[in-house]
Amino acid sequence: MKIRILSFSRLDKYLYEHGMGDKFEEGYDTMSDEEFRYLNEKIEGGWSFDSWEDFVEHFNADSDLAPVPSEHILRVFPND
Repeated sequence: MKIRILSFSRLDKYLYEHGMGDKFEEGYDTMSDEEFRYLNEKIEGGWSFDSWEDFVEHFNADSDLAPVPSEHILRVFPND
């Protein structure tokens, strides 16, 4: 399992630079899993957590690796 993260600012910048600024005009929740995984690898270097425990540990510690709702979007990939 992986919990993959995308930052809104990096995602918006990437889409703008590649002429896809309106690709997710309907919202980021319309992104397919394949698109999310690709963008996570491409612009976030695969930023992810391998378990809920790992995520919770970083979140509760307010570590630099902890995503925040106002800046990030997360998706769970159970088979990764």
